[in-house]
Amino acid sequence: MPIFCFDASAFINPHRRYYPVDIFPSFWSELEARITSGQLVTSELVREEIDQKDDELRKWIRGQDQLIVPMDDAQQEQIATIVPRFSKWFDPRSTKNNADAFVVALAKANGLTVVSDEKFGGPTNLRIPFVCAQLGVQRVSIYDYIRQTKLRFGTVH
Repeated sequence: MPIFCFDASAFINPHRRYYPVDIFPSFWSELEARITSGQLVTSELVREEIDQKDDELRKWIRGQDQLIVPMDDAQQEQIATIVPRFSKWFDPRSTKNNADAFVVALAKANGLTVVSDEKFGGPTNLRIPFVCAQLGVQRVSIYDYIRQTKLRFGTVH
């Protein structure tokens, strides 16, 4: 089974919009199982982005010891090519979306599929799906991830 690299939006939107932990605890349990088995990872910067809000998602992410892939030389090499090519993607004054390039770099360096809940974007509105397409990195939405990996959750009566 392929390994998936989650962007912050792939955690934030399900947590806040689609599958809150108090209503869909099994969704989060399934993700935990995939993290433990090594099928789901993310960049350390995603955790930092999620840390900005003190909520249940922050606590959940902090409890996932095997989720974070530390920065290594292969990721740094990818960042060194991504930053100059997509320089408008970065705003050093902002604390939002700083993890995006690192998620793509982690995926490109390790042959992973990015899971992002962002819209496609374009050359003047840089977003993960657009950048992934430009760099030949596989990318799926959270819904496609659920379908492709047959993630099942919820209450069965």
